[in-house]
Amino acid sequence: MTQFKVKKHSTSKKALTSYEEIKNIIGQILFGDELSYILDVIINHIERKLPQARASIFLYDEKNNCLLAGAAPSLPENFCQKIHETQLGSASFFKSITVVRDTLCDPLWASHLILAKAYNLRACWSMPILNMKGELLGTFALYYKRTHKPSQKETILIKELVDIVCLAIERDRSAALKKQNEEEIEIHKTNAINSLKYASFGEMAKSVSHEVNNPLAVIVGSVHQMNRIIDSEGNNSEKLKMYTERLIRSVERIEKIVNGLNSIAREASNDPFIKIDAKTVIDDALSVCQERFISSNIKLILSGDLKTPFECRSTQIFQVLVNMLNNSYDAISKSENPWIQIHVFHNDQKIRFEITDSGVGIPMPIVEKIMIPLFTTKVLSRAAGLGLSVSQALIQEHSGKMWYDKSCYHTRFVIELPIEQLPSLKQAA
Repeated sequence: MTQFKVKKHSTSKKALTSYEEIKNIIGQILFGDELSYILDVIINHIERKLPQARASIFLYDEKNNCLLAGAAPSLPENFCQKIHETQLGSASFFKSITVVRDTLCDPLWASHLILAKAYNLRACWSMPILNMKGELLGTFALYYKRTHKPSQKETILIKELVDIVCLAIERDRSAALKKQNEEEIEIHKTNAINSLKYASFGEMAKSVSHEVNNPLAVIVGSVHQMNRIIDSEGNNSEKLKMYTERLIRSVERIEKIVNGLNSIAREASNDPFIKIDAKTVIDDALSVCQERFISSNIKLILSGDLKTPFECRSTQIFQVLVNMLNNSYDAISKSENPWIQIHVFHNDQKIRFEITDSGVGIPMPIVEKIMIPLFTTKVLSRAAGLGLSVSQALIQEHSGKMWYDKSCYHTRFVIELPIEQLPSLKQAA
C-alpha cells in the first residue's frame, strides 16, 4: 500500500473530459438535480473513459465519522452495503491518495479480504474529495479485476472531476441546510401563530364572562317571565312566543361566542380559500369581544363597503381581526370617549380594511419595531402588542399587505387583500 499527498494537477496535461461534458454536468448541478443522479452521471462518464475500471464515490459523514454510499452503479450492491456506514479509524488517512495494487496482499484490505475475493476486486486506488478549507467531503475510488496501479490518464481524469463533485456535494449540503432553516423558520412561525392564538384566547378568557353572562341573564329572565305567564290565567301565547324567541337568540349568541373562541385556537393554514363578505368576518371577530367593548363604553363603528365579497381563509382573517381589536382595546379601554372604527372599501382587484382607534398614534421609534417577531410594547403603552408580526405573516400568505398608517392622527392599521386569490395559491391550499 502506498500513499501520496494530493497535488494540484498540471494544466499542461491534455484534458480527458471535454468542455461540453463539464458544462452539462455543472448545468445539472446548478439546476438542482438530485446529488445521487449527478454522481451517477459522473461515475458513468468515468467508466466510459476507463472501461477496465469500476468506480465509486462515497460521501463522508463527519457527525458519525463514516463513509456513506454516494454512487457505485457498477459495483455489487452487497459490497457497497458493507462499506456504507463503516466507522473510520482516522478521517485524516482518507485525505491522501491511497493506492492498493493488490488487495489480497495489502494490509489495508486485510479486514475486507473476503469481500475482495467474493467480488473479484484485486486492486483499488482512491482520491479524497476536499473542499476549499481542506475538509473531507468524500472519496473517489477505482476498482480493478487484476493487480494494478493508477496510470497518468486515470489520475488526470479523476483530478479533473474532483472539483465538480466537490461543487455538487457542497451545493447539496447548502440546499439541505437551507431547507432545514426554512423548516425551522416554519416551526418558529407556527409557534408564533399558536402564541398569538393562545394569547388572544387568554384575553378572551378574561372577558368571557362579559360575553356569556349577558345572554345567560336574558335566558334566566325569559324563563322566569314564561313561568309567570304559565301560572297566570288567560291566553298569553304571544308573550310566550316573544320570550321563546329571546331564548333562541340568546342561545345562538352563546353558540357564536363559543365557536369564535374555538376559531382563535384552531390551525387554519390548510383551510381552503372561500368567498365571504367583509361584514361576516368582522361580525365573527366582534362576537368574541363585543360585550367587553360595551362594558368599557367603547364605541364600535363599522363603515364602508361591508358587503364586499373576497376570497380568503376566513378563520385566519378572523384571527387577525381579533388580534387587532384586542390591541386597540388594550390601548384605549381606560381613555376618555374611546372608539374603534373598521372601515372597508374596495376597487376591482383589492379590498382594504382600516382599523382605527381613538389612540393618538404610536411613537416612531416603536413603529419601526412593531412588526419584528416577538416584539411587544404592551407593558409600556399597550398600543401594539403580541401578534403583529404573525398577523402580517398571515396576511402575506393571502398575497396581501399589512402596515401601520403613519399619516393618520389616530392609531390606524391597514390590511389590504386581493378580491380573488391566484389559482396557484388556491390549488396549493
